[in-house]
Amino acid sequence: NGGNYNSYAGLIEGLDFAKPTGANSEFSVGAWANGEAADVGAPVLSQGTYGTSDAFGLGADTNTTERTYWFYVRSASGTVYKADSTVFADDGNWHDVIGVCDEVNSNLSLYIDGRLAATAWIPTNSGVYEASAPMAIGSGTTGGGIYNVQFFGNIDDVMAYKYALNAEQVAGIYGVPVSASLVAPLPPTYFAYLTGKTFTIPAIAFGAPPMGYYWTNVTVGGVIASGTTNVLRELNASLTVPNAPASLSGDELELVVTNSLGSTNWFVTLFTPPPPVTLDYTDGILYSNLFNGGSWSIAGMPLTAANSLLGGTNTTWTDALGTNDNGNLPASGVDNSFSQDSWELPFTPHPGYIYTVTAQVTFNAANPSGDWIGAGFAQRVVTNAAVGYGRFSDGGTTPPQEGPNGYDWILTQYTGNVQDFGGAGGANQLTSSTFFTAGTGTHTIQVVLDTTNAQWSMAGYIDGTQAGANYTYSVNPPIGAVGITQTTLNNPSAVQWDSFSVSAVAPGGVPPYLLAALPGSVSLTNATISIPATAFGSGPFGYNWTFNNSVLASGTTNNMAPLGANLSVPSSSLSSGQLELTLTNAYGTNITVVTLVSPVNPTPTNIVTTVANNNLYLTWPVDHTGWQLQAQTNTVSTGLSTNWVNVAGSATTNQVVVPINPANGTVFYRLTYNP
Repeated sequence: NGGNYNSYAGLIEGLDFAKPTGANSEFSVGAWANGEAADVGAPVLSQGTYGTSDAFGLGADTNTTERTYWFYVRSASGTVYKADSTVFADDGNWHDVIGVCDEVNSNLSLYIDGRLAATAWIPTNSGVYEASAPMAIGSGTTGGGIYNVQFFGNIDDVMAYKYALNAEQVAGIYGVPVSASLVAPLPPTYFAYLTGKTFTIPAIAFGAPPMGYYWTNVTVGGVIASGTTNVLRELNASLTVPNAPASLSGDELELVVTNSLGSTNWFVTLFTPPPPVTLDYTDGILYSNLFNGGSWSIAGMPLTAANSLLGGTNTTWTDALGTNDNGNLPASGVDNSFSQDSWELPFTPHPGYIYTVTAQVTFNAANPSGDWIGAGFAQRVVTNAAVGYGRFSDGGTTPPQEGPNGYDWILTQYTGNVQDFGGAGGANQLTSSTFFTAGTGTHTIQVVLDTTNAQWSMAGYIDGTQAGANYTYSVNPPIGAVGITQTTLNNPSAVQWDSFSVSAVAPGGVPPYLLAALPGSVSLTNATISIPATAFGSGPFGYNWTFNNSVLASGTTNNMAPLGANLSVPSSSLSSGQLELTLTNAYGTNITVVTLVSPVNPTPTNIVTTVANNNLYLTWPVDHTGWQLQAQTNTVSTGLSTNWVNVAGSATTNQVVVPINPANGTVFYRLTYNP
């Protein structure tokens, strides 16, 4: 394709992927493409009027500085959802580029050279826009029948399927074995779990067979899970740990995926609340609570992790009944004698976002008919409602009988032997549906608020299955709060809240991220603390460095370009603790923590030993963290020798636990320090 107007292959009939709202579109399109360095910003494949009324586009970004491959789909309502890769189209190489629309599973996927390069979320049942023009190769049209958005370069082996290809099929089309890799979404960097409960860290691997994976506990050593496959398919590399002990909190796990062509790894740090570090959120978490079992007080309770930059500025829960009770919500789910209550966070939605409220609840037994709990959006934060008027289902604006007035929130209704889910209060828009039999079990309830269109819409889900259909408002509701709620529970021990979160994403943009990782820790030995950092993401976006809630440095940019976010500050103004770098834009927030450590005490010290449960505990003072523990194992006749080896991970802690092995003759330990 030479890049001249109307230089394209078009009028390709019989390929219409359009579906109305309420239906799922499933299709895949692709080609081999080799863009020229001069100008490649245009579709490789497209259907419809480019940028305004097209059904999809697969090609290179028209931004003159980016020239990276993307794949987007326009829903039946006209909203664009886009998967944008970091692979440049003008690098002089041929690339196998395939876009997959899988609305059944709410996924857009962009594969490049057999490997997943980018993903994006697209709502289930959102359909695909009915484009007036047929599919074209090598160009898009801005109207008038002139194909004037040209892809400069060569295109070959165009393909189109009326179904969603999976990773194995894409790899088969590419035809060249690929090295082992992890399939997005990647596992979390930090993973919260509840003591005594089963947790699962999801992970999917892909690559040419034979391929395998293994999980190791880096902190204490040892392989804890593994798996292999001899066929070309996605390999479930998830880790499941039953009855998780508290001792895992703070441990670092490593996942390694490998085949004959290469390997990749991923690290996950475990914690139980409170976390040892701040979470790194790239999906716009506004509020997040993990309730750690037992009795907990929600009013005034500090959040497990919170970001006040998007949404409200107050991260303290408010008890709707206020002074009418003491604000306690024990693990049983009942609040003193006044269990008809709500607990809320301030929240103001803004146009252009998709907000999701997610709450996880464990039912330990069935409840009688008429009992219910809920989570979602509400009209206002209520500070002192009268007893019996603090629920989301209670409307009104005159104190003290003012209620939060919930908007399309999930209702857990115990009626007979089933739970129903639907709207309540002044909204009552979600269709009530039966999803599971009453009794024990943990379930996730979600409410999704979509403000990307002029008329907002709501959807509700239980364990990932939609409750009823989407509801679109004729007049957008005045939302000012999110939270959880309940009526009087006749069997309060039946309910345990596990977690609550609110997230926000703006489809089509790049969340902010760091071009290079920051150091995990910095010593306070230098007069000036200097940390280089460079951020990138869709503009406008900004950064700020904070220490003990005080801002040390900040900056902004209105462009999608690297943003210098360096920190230089006198160490005399700091102390042991955590520096926090926050990057934020309309598409998400990224929080990275750097731990400040006091100088290591260079004076030799003793190792304190204790024995418990057939384990040897070796402990030294906290101010000696940074010393290296070494060990040697010999026969009794040999005794002490020179064969010292480092104990992995000991230089970052002040305690090591060693299982006692009677088969060992002699074991010696020592601490060494090399500043």
